[in-house]
Amino acid sequence: MGFVFRRKLDCSTPSNYRVCFHQYTFFCFLFLFLQKQLVAQKIHIEENEDRDTGLEQRHNKEDPDCIKAKVPLGDLDLYDGTYITLESKDIR
Repeated sequence: MGFVFRRKLDCSTPSNYRVCFHQYTFFCFLFLFLQKQLVAQKIHIEENEDRDTGLEQRHNKEDPDCIKAKVPLGDLDLYDGTYITLESKDIR
């Protein structure tokens, strides 16, 4: 499915207004579809989380993003390197 982003249209003419309305309607339906899909996935995970042992390990092995990362997110030190001393910025 391709997305067509148009420049800002002058909605003073009926044809331009119709194009704006169709794009708005399309994106509203797309948003609602994705929202329903994410809620359904969340409910499925919450329902099966207690019964499904090894869910996190299986997710790390099957999810394409986790496979590319090669390291589980919990094992990464996300705070390393974000500390900047005040002295390095000449702040006392």
